[in-house]
Amino acid sequence: MLNLIKKYWLVWFLKKLNKYLIQKIPAVVILGTLILWYFLTGKRKKLNDEKKWAFWERIDSKQDNAWALFTYAKNKNEIQSYYFYAKGNVEERIITIGSLWRYKTFLEAWVFISSHWGLTEPVQVKIFNKLFSRLIGKKKYIFLNHWVTKDDVSQFQSKKVLGADAFVTTSDKESKYVLKLFWYSENQVRTTWFPRFDYFTHDSKSNKETILCIPTRRSYINTEQEFLGSEFYKEYYTLWQLMNSFLVSKKIKLKVILHFEFEKYLRHFTDQNTDYVEFTIMQDIDLKNEIATSCCVITDYSSIWFDVGYYWIPVLYYFMDYENFRDNHYKEGYFNYETMWFGPISRNWDDLLKNISALQKNWRDRWNKYSTRIKNFFKYNDQDNSERVFNKIIALND
Repeated sequence: MLNLIKKYWLVWFLKKLNKYLIQKIPAVVILGTLILWYFLTGKRKKLNDEKKWAFWERIDSKQDNAWALFTYAKNKNEIQSYYFYAKGNVEERIITIGSLWRYKTFLEAWVFISSHWGLTEPVQVKIFNKLFSRLIGKKKYIFLNHWVTKDDVSQFQSKKVLGADAFVTTSDKESKYVLKLFWYSENQVRTTWFPRFDYFTHDSKSNKETILCIPTRRSYINTEQEFLGSEFYKEYYTLWQLMNSFLVSKKIKLKVILHFEFEKYLRHFTDQNTDYVEFTIMQDIDLKNEIATSCCVITDYSSIWFDVGYYWIPVLYYFMDYENFRDNHYKEGYFNYETMWFGPISRNWDDLLKNISALQKNWRDRWNKYSTRIKNFFKYNDQDNSERVFNKIIALND
């Protein structure tokens, strides 16, 4: 009985200590201390194990490219894959973010693979390599990305910022643009398409009575006061008033899915929910399933429309604040908006309603106009994306 009490107390103490360490001590200090521990205990060889790969994306997400590739790679006997997530699962090799095991995995893995950066890893990979590569060797970092690069985001994803050894793209046009502005060499840019597309299946029994609306965030809206005073909020708050009668007459439901960064503002919309209009958040849905079972998708500047196009589902664009967005969020990139869009563009709700009605009346002819653009943009249209990315990573290690 006494031994049981001692064991229980020890487990409780270690959990409390672990929580204190993670919350109070800087990540770099924890990593440095653990490296010293590996050296002092003669376990230096465990660091940078070529067979260990660590994956991550958003803290609370298992829907993007890193998760898709992890799902594929964990069945490969030649490597050991681990995924950083809010809630761990030892049997599935999912490591809890708020644990010391994440730091150990981060040190022992040689290959890092992510679709986001600066959100889940203990410290940015480029900084880690700069501080510790002379001691334990350089980590390999593959950036999968979570969007198709179409705008000028070089200030966030260039080689100088990320320090990635490979940058995954989806088309030859995108690759040329990345090579031109992002400071990567030709052997570092990999046109393989996205792993998450391997799990996309178009449902022939899709819900033709649901329209999705997926607007992106605005980087210049950072506080609740800014949000409530923004054109974005005012437009979408009155959305149900402008569209409700149309939706009722057509017996169509509109589901508005807010961006991760705007989830905290959902409460300002829920009082507008009706039988035909619903506001929700990414965390509460399976996005790929929502897209696959919709009749069409309305978006603005979000690259989600590449996913929608990959499903061969009609896309409608709503640009209510184009100039403001370009001035204060992302500048235009290589994408020619007159010749490369996947659907019609609307500047106000009246035009949007007209485009929805026109799509309903003559779906095939209107969609065929844009299908050629989609075929020309996508380099691959199969479910071998994870395999292509996996093989590229293996080639980096040879």
